[in-house]
Amino acid sequence: MGVRQGLERWVMLCAIPAIALTVAARQLYLSTTDDLSTWKGGGMGMFAGSETNTRYAKIYLTFPDGRRQPLLRITDKQEELTTQALNYPSERNLRALAKSIKATTWWASTTHVPLNVFGGDGQKVRDGTEQLYDLYAAHPRTASEPAEFGVEIEYWKATYDPRTREYAGALVRTYKLEG
Repeated sequence: MGVRQGLERWVMLCAIPAIALTVAARQLYLSTTDDLSTWKGGGMGMFAGSETNTRYAKIYLTFPDGRRQPLLRITDKQEELTTQALNYPSERNLRALAKSIKATTWWASTTHVPLNVFGGDGQKVRDGTEQLYDLYAAHPRTASEPAEFGVEIEYWKATYDPRTREYAGALVRTYKLEG
C-alpha cells in the first residue's frame, strides 16, 4: 500500500467522520445555548424536534413620546430577515432586521385598525377602544431623511401543554434599536 492510498484511507476513516461530528456538536451547542432552530442550523433538521410555527416576532416602531406602533405588513426582504432572525435569534440577525425596518419610510393608511379584545377561547369579547393606523412600506429611506423612530422586535415562542391541550406564547427576548 502506497503513501497515497494510506492518506486516502486516513481521510475516509478519520477526517470525514470528525468533520461530521464537529458540525453536529456545533449544531447541538448553538441550539442549546443560542436558541438556534434545530430545524435550520447546520442542516441537522432530520434529528430535530418539532419547532414548526412555534417562533414568531412582533415588530414595533417606537417614538420618543412612548408610543409603539405595530408593523403588520413588512417587505419581502424584511420577511426573509425575520425568518433568519427567528431561526437564529442572534444579536446580528435581529440588528439586520431592525436596521432594514429603520431604513424604510413607512406611511399610514387612511383607515384605522381597531385593537379588539379576545378571550382565552379566541373569540372576540368586545371591540377595542384604541385604534391604530396600518402602516405599509413606502420606499427606502434616503440619507437626508432621518428616522424619527426606533425599532423594537419581540421574539416569542409558543409552547404546547399536552396536559391542558393549550398553546401559550412566551416572550423570550426583546431587541431595541433606538431612534
